[in-house]
This record gives sequence, structure tokens and C-alpha cells, in this order.
Amino acid sequence: MHLLRIVTAIGLLFAPAAQAATKLQFVIPSAATGDSNRLFFELARNFQQSAPDVSVEVVTLSSYDEVVGRVKSDAAAKRSAGLFVAELSTTIELQQSGAILPMGPAMGAEFDAFKAGLLPSFLGNSSHGGVFLSAPYFRSMPVAYYNMESLASVGYGPDQLPNSWTEFEAMLEKLTAKSGRPSFALGGEWYDWLFEALAATTGDGLHGDIAGLGLNSSGSIEALTLLQRLHKKGLLVRSPGWKGTINAFSSGAFPVAFYSSGGAGLVEKAARFPWITTHIPRHSGKSVPVGGGNLFLSAHMSSEEQAAALRFIRYLYSPQAQAILSEQTGYFPVTQAAFNEPAMAGRYGQAGAYRRLYANLPNASAKLMTANNLKVRALTKAAIDRTLDEGMNPADSLARAYREVSTLMGH
Repeated sequence: MHLLRIVTAIGLLFAPAAQAATKLQFVIPSAATGDSNRLFFELARNFQQSAPDVSVEVVTLSSYDEVVGRVKSDAAAKRSAGLFVAELSTTIELQQSGAILPMGPAMGAEFDAFKAGLLPSFLGNSSHGGVFLSAPYFRSMPVAYYNMESLASVGYGPDQLPNSWTEFEAMLEKLTAKSGRPSFALGGEWYDWLFEALAATTGDGLHGDIAGLGLNSSGSIEALTLLQRLHKKGLLVRSPGWKGTINAFSSGAFPVAFYSSGGAGLVEKAARFPWITTHIPRHSGKSVPVGGGNLFLSAHMSSEEQAAALRFIRYLYSPQAQAILSEQTGYFPVTQAAFNEPAMAGRYGQAGAYRRLYANLPNASAKLMTANNLKVRALTKAAIDRTLDEGMNPADSLARAYREVSTLMGH
């Protein structure tokens, strides 16, 4: 008996150790619209139940820009940043900085089937130079939020919502005259995207010439002129923060706000008044640029880490996982199969806020995307700031931005 114990002990001593789980970072912007930490931890936990040999470490950063900074820093040091979610218009910038592993080639034989399951209207910010770089992970569109209790006080119901810029301005004048304070909050931080959306409804927005990116197009000038006029008339107030904008609307501080459709989940939970979200008022066209996050594979992954990441991706794009993400945030799922899930069929198939958003999907278009994306955004925002805060002529301010961007792009 003692001999058996000794032999068993020796066998255990020299037996091969159990294979350690492959570690995979999942870097996400937890507060892009609402606090989504719990959601991403839930998704990682669900995946690991069927993949115990993969250990997913969820890394929560406060913003999209912080994610991009972290990933580019890791790439410069030749470290893997794992799998990460970044704002969709940074795709080219991340590619040119050597921070990502193109997803299409990395997926190999399963790529065609994967891509076929994605909604085509959401793919505009996925590829560059004929290479599929990143997949849409969740999507939103710029939309208008209306406090219907406030609107009813000045004679507006669901069937009288403004469709044109002229109708929108007239409604704001009535609301402001009744309350004595600005009635329209322009979201902070991503107000360049909202400006891009307004310009897109002219049919001549920021997708113009390559050198200046359409910054001084007639549509861009019209859109900035509208914002300046609303600001000068005391109808528009600038919100200092992005998430603060939707919180202010939800608390009743402003009856009208332009914001991401991804904020609908937060309003649904927080608002104590009837509300509607629908397309932003149109000038002539209907197209609006989508927003949201793309999913990226970072550069410098080991082969084991890459294999684990591809397994996690399969789960993240399953109908169930996409439905969970949409249900808890208000973002659109990016696969058609997810819309067939019971929770999504109920949400988007019924009358109400989400049905209106779903009806606007055919108007989705790609968001402006370029190299040096963060710098281009900063120059665009500076043009808006000069116009709204300093009273600079919109055409002059955009012409200056056009020259600055052209120089930046080497034209």
C-alpha cells in the first residue's frame, strides 16, 4: 500500500501540468453613451461558460479616444492589446498606425459566411483599400429626442413633429417662448457628428472632395449657418458633455436634443415623461451617417491569442449575444439574425420609439472616415466652436478648416 502511494505520488509529480487558459484582453469604451461595464462582463462570462480554456479580461476605459490611445501605445511597444472596440471612423487611422490585424484575412475560410450575416448598410466603415479591417459591432444613428409632454404644451403631438429645418426652428421658438430658456441641447464631445448629420441631409455634406472632405461644401455651410442662427436666437444651448446631454434630456432639463439612437435605452430607464425619438429634421435628403463601435483584432497577437479572439468573435456575433447587447443599450444589432430574436422582434416590431428608429435604417450611410481622423475631428470641431462661440461667419470658419485639413492631408 505504501509503495502504491509512493508510485502514485511520483506519477503526479512528473505528469504534464494542465494547460493554462489562454488569456485574452477585451478593451471596451464603457461610458461611450451609458455605463455598459456590466454588459461586457456578462458577455465575457457567458462565453467562458462554453470556453473554459479561454480567460477573457475585460478592460474598461472611459471613452473611444482612450481606447485608441491605449491600443496605439501598445502597438508602438509591439504589445498585443487583444480584442477591442473603437469608434468606427478611426479604422483607417488604426490601420495606418500598424495597430490592428485586418479581420478579413485573419478569419480565413469562415470570413465570407461571417460577412454575409452582417447588415450591408452598416459595412461602410469596415474596409479600406479592398481589405476588410474591422466588423461593425454595434450601430447607432443621430436622431432627435422629443419630450412629448413639453411639446404638447405648445400644440405638438406625435403627428406634428418637424420634418424640415424650417419646421424645427418654428417649434423651438414656441418652446423657448413658453419656458423662457433654450429648448434645444446640442450634444457635447460628438457635436461634429451631429453637424455631419445635418450637412448630410442637404445632399452635399462632408463626403465631398478628398482634400477638404467637403468641409466648405454648400451643404456644410448651410448646416453650420442653421446652428449659428439657433444659437444666436437663444434656442440652442451647448451641452458640455456627451453623456450629460442625454442625462439632461432624461431629467426634463431640455425638451429637445440631438443625440445617438444608442441613448434610447438610457432614456427608457430614466425618463418620467412621454418621449419620442425619430429622424433628425431633414433639409432635402434623408441620409444620415451611422455611429457606434467596430470590433478590432490588435496587432502583435500570439497565434493562441488570435485563435481565442476568433472564438470569442463567433460568440459576440451570435444572435443571442447581439440581442443582449441591443436590449441593454438601445444600439442596433448588426446582424439580421439578431432582429429575429424574440426580444428584438418585440422591440422593433411594435409601435413606439424603437420602431421609428428601425424605420430609419434604410437611410444609414457611412460616417466620414480618413487618415489622421482624430486631428480632422479636432479641426472640424474648432470650426464649429469659432462659429457658435465667437460668432465667426460659417463660410469663413469652414474655409479655414478646409485649408487646415488640406494641409494635414498633404494636398
